[in-house]
Amino acid sequence: MAALLERIRIPILAVGVLALLAAAAWYLVTGEFGIPPRVLLVAGVLLVGIYVAIEPAEVAGALGARTTRYGANTVLAVVVFIGILGLLNFLSIRYSHRWDVTANRQFSLSDQTQKVLDGLTQPVHVIGFMAPGEQTTENTESLLRNYETASGGKLTWEIIDPDANPGMARQYNIRQYNTLVFQQGDKRQDTTSLDEAGITAALIKLTAAQQPKVYFLTGHGERSPEAASQDSYSQMRQALQNDNYQVEQLNLLTAQTVPSDAAAVVIASPQQPLLPEELTALNQYLDAAGHVFLLVDPRTAENVAPLVQRWNLSFSNDIVLDLANALQVGQLADPRAIVLQKFGFHTITRDLSRDSIPVLFVEATSINVPSEQQSGVQITRLAETSGDRSWTKKLDAQTIEFQEGVDQRGPLVLAVAVEADAPNAPAPPDRPDAPPAARPKTRAVIVADADFPSNNVARPPFGNRDLFVNAVNWLTGSEELASLRARPPEQRQIFLTGVQRNSIFFTTVLFLPALVLATGALVWWNRR
Repeated sequence: MAALLERIRIPILAVGVLALLAAAAWYLVTGEFGIPPRVLLVAGVLLVGIYVAIEPAEVAGALGARTTRYGANTVLAVVVFIGILGLLNFLSIRYSHRWDVTANRQFSLSDQTQKVLDGLTQPVHVIGFMAPGEQTTENTESLLRNYETASGGKLTWEIIDPDANPGMARQYNIRQYNTLVFQQGDKRQDTTSLDEAGITAALIKLTAAQQPKVYFLTGHGERSPEAASQDSYSQMRQALQNDNYQVEQLNLLTAQTVPSDAAAVVIASPQQPLLPEELTALNQYLDAAGHVFLLVDPRTAENVAPLVQRWNLSFSNDIVLDLANALQVGQLADPRAIVLQKFGFHTITRDLSRDSIPVLFVEATSINVPSEQQSGVQITRLAETSGDRSWTKKLDAQTIEFQEGVDQRGPLVLAVAVEADAPNAPAPPDRPDAPPAARPKTRAVIVADADFPSNNVARPPFGNRDLFVNAVNWLTGSEELASLRARPPEQRQIFLTGVQRNSIFFTTVLFLPALVLATGALVWWNRR
């Protein structure tokens, strides 16, 4: 019997150790401690116990050996180290915080999104109907995780595979993959835009009490918010809709008055002068605390000049050149294309100034602002050219050189914001006898360039779209939304010379490994 036990003791120990390892591997791979790993664990413990019962003296001697003590110390140190890592991992999950150290805050939500999340009064739950494992799904999950963290848990989300759960897809009437459903109480908003701009727009639409309406004046050859041509404003229309605005067109010849639901009226470079009855309708709208966004260029400024005379403003009708801020294309600089990087202090331009976001103006005219403003009128200069290196030129001028007595030297005003008392402004409902100073104000934004919001100019890295939408937000009293839209992804490249490439290659591939080998050889030589 003793001989038999002596022969089988090593196989029993080997099978027992293998059973324990198999149980651990099963649990690590599947994440479940079901019946199979439990059976393997019990079998392994029993077999190892049998080995100990057969050779207790050998086990005791092995445990008392110096190598065993060293090994036990090593195992203990490893266990303690793993325990510390586990504790740190638990604390990081329980008290997580993220830092975005990218140059352009690529993985941070924009200020506008944060304002929307801070304004949530009720929880919002997002259901994404997306195929698991896709890159689009992973990107959306990462973005929604940012929203959940930034909202303090007020926004929650889940991803559902419509193929694995078709009943849920039918319940929500999902027609296509990659659809996000936003729910707040009994309100619902869907979107298929999976970037930050689309998700934030869905949140705004979900939580807004009503959608303000912006009218684009038509009938005089104005820039169209519907057409997709290069000089049209279809991208601005989409940006406004993303900010929860309704966008419609207005023909004053047929409507005769500005609709009462107009949050703002955009007049984008009319090619023909406004008729007297149209000017009357617009002035009546402004007298009742209306809001107008006026965009002109050197050839169309005169067509709307009567509208701005109420604030003693006028246009030069000349083209503005700015050599200091000219757009550089290759080796050439075009002084008619002006890159603005400094702005006046105002809600509209606050974030552009803070983050140094440039704005591109193309073939602008200038605005003449009175040195003394009328009583009850506040005019803020939003954008100006440089000083001595900018001036105006007649449209038919044959040279760009400054001509004394003919051209006007800078700084030249390119955009202003106007806030003025409105003689016919309605009184607040709770203060019917409120004085004019306490009543709503007339607001206007006047920009001496009609190209900056067009489809072919309003592109990254310029903040033209932000300037346009911020202006509309300020006009309509939505200052809390007058911040930057989601940033487009920035392609950052590094260009190396041949010497730099060789330095990096030989340092990382040859020098550092050789240094490690040499250090190891030196240690071995000293210990041999």
